[in-house]
Amino acid sequence: MVYYSAAVAARNDVEIIRFPASVNMSDSIQNAALVPGTAKNPRDANGFVRFLLTAEAQTILKETGQPPLIPAIGKGDVPADVQN
Repeated sequence: MVYYSAAVAARNDVEIIRFPASVNMSDSIQNAALVPGTAKNPRDANGFVRFLLTAEAQTILKETGQPPLIPAIGKGDVPADVQN
């Protein structure tokens, strides 16, 4: 068993069998995008986070088995140019 995103990445080499929604843990597992305070290039890093919030990036994430949380949740000190 692997994460759905790993199965999608290997879709030409494996058979994907999905569990029913009653055993879906996706709602409990969430990834985060952040820019650490020690980032060497915070402007570009914030630009990447902004990109992750676009429809284009959300399509890419869905296609690779990482459906985004919409709307995104901003916690902590979120820069104004990155906020939804």
